[in-house]
Amino acid sequence: MNKNNHIEFESRDIGIWLDDYNDMFSDFDPRPYADRALSDDFISELKKVCNESEYKVREFNLLIPEKVRNVQMEEVVVKRIEVHIKRHYQKILERKKTIRKRSYLMIFIGLLCMAIASYIHKLQAKEFVYTVLIICFEPAGWFLVWTGLDDLLSITKRKTFELDFYYKLHNCKINFRNSE
Repeated sequence: MNKNNHIEFESRDIGIWLDDYNDMFSDFDPRPYADRALSDDFISELKKVCNESEYKVREFNLLIPEKVRNVQMEEVVVKRIEVHIKRHYQKILERKKTIRKRSYLMIFIGLLCMAIASYIHKLQAKEFVYTVLIICFEPAGWFLVWTGLDDLLSITKRKTFELDFYYKLHNCKINFRNSE
């Protein structure tokens, strides 16, 4: 197994039915297919199909009616999908690393705030300034620790789910096939 808990030697083929090439792209994006954003519906459907199994995808088949197929268009579309998958995989991987680093920093600063508050409390200082510092550092410490832990556990878990989706697809072969 690799670090994402996927079984490397197991893979499968998936397919999605399309009426035409526009089914894959956003209706609101006027750019040419090479630059156009993939549709949220298309990505959502692809996630459903991919997440039916833990295995990587060997072949991703786009099933389209023979009468609307265009080989030159298919080459552009395949390249666009590959770029989308690789870019999002890298982007989510970097975002997950950033969140993890920030979470550890928040936890560390929170523990430091609590240690400072505890130290001031141990001194049994009665002056107003020390009381204010304890009042500020103690809740800040708890907030930073719990927020850091929350980010570390919940947000990275969501990012892992997204990362797994793109990982399953990042080396697959994308093909167009006749649906009829």
